[in-house]
Amino acid sequence: MTSLDELLRLHGRLTAFHVERWVARGLLRPTAEGDAWTFESVDVARARLLAELSDDMGFDEDAIETVIDLLDQIYTL
Repeated sequence: MTSLDELLRLHGRLTAFHVERWVARGLLRPTAEGDAWTFESVDVARARLLAELSDDMGFDEDAIETVIDLLDQIYTL
């Protein structure tokens, strides 16, 4: 399990604002332990992908949701 602080350290350009926005949109699914969030390894990898889609590739939030939804469907097959 990875804490929010560890996640932010792992992905240097992420901010708590990014993570909170993605959690609110359902793109990341942390587990709440007390007042703190913890993230499974799949969400740590997903955060990296979300940052790449947003920052490196310039996708907007709606496009990111579409890409993530399609990737989730592929992985479920």
